[in-house]
Amino acid sequence: MIVIDEIKKLIEKVPVEYGDVRVEKTTSNGISYRRNTLENLSYTTNFGGCIRLYDGGNWVNGNFSGLNNFKKVLQWLTVNLRYMKNKDYELENFQKNYYTEEVTPKQRDLLKIRTIMHNETEKMKLKDYIKSFDFVFSDQNIEKYFISNNGSYIKQQFNSLGMSIKITGISNTSYVKTIRGVDEDKVIKDITQEITKGMQNITKKKLKLIEPRKNITVLLDPKIAGVLMHETIGHTLEADSLLMNKKLYNSILANPICYTANYSTPKKSNYFSLISI
Repeated sequence: MIVIDEIKKLIEKVPVEYGDVRVEKTTSNGISYRRNTLENLSYTTNFGGCIRLYDGGNWVNGNFSGLNNFKKVLQWLTVNLRYMKNKDYELENFQKNYYTEEVTPKQRDLLKIRTIMHNETEKMKLKDYIKSFDFVFSDQNIEKYFISNNGSYIKQQFNSLGMSIKITGISNTSYVKTIRGVDEDKVIKDITQEITKGMQNITKKKLKLIEPRKNITVLLDPKIAGVLMHETIGHTLEADSLLMNKKLYNSILANPICYTANYSTPKKSNYFSLISI
């Protein structure tokens, strides 16, 4: 009951201006609590914790290995509710009004990256980057995530072997390619090459190779600052050998790359959404 009571307190503290919130029961060990109905949030205590947000079109999952730091969970929840409702917020105002603890420089950088990602100018760069072909990037293991005005989806599966890109056309034809390695520049180059090949394969159009640029930023699910989530909740990729190897983990922290993971139990696997600008 202590866990349930604490989670209820957290939900009550979520700013009303960011929509309705619901905590719904998802497992036998979960909790059920409803404040309103527009935003949907679920918190399950089985194998740790899971917070799920819904903005009317997209689900965002936050998974935690511990249940003892509720202030940090509230930070995570508030970050994402605000981010989903107001893509152009000022970081300083956000920190002043909604953070209960000082934001570290690394967290600040990640939040800045997330803010930039939904700037209209950056959206146009992204749209230009993926062009205007009728195709979607998808992965059957993950929900599709809308990332551009022309209806294109980019889904990225990230595992110990590297990255697997699946491009699915409107006629259900698909092109799958696995990219191995952790070097950022090489990965970006490989991704752009494979995207181009995939579009050629599906659309039957001859496309000029999209040249990788130094200022392309690879973000793994911009809705959640994954490094922030893992640092504040205490679940680190480094501690889980099934999740990622240490070299890749350090590479992600050094770049930096914004990421989030969707875990399954008991056999753990992790999936990441990828977009480039």
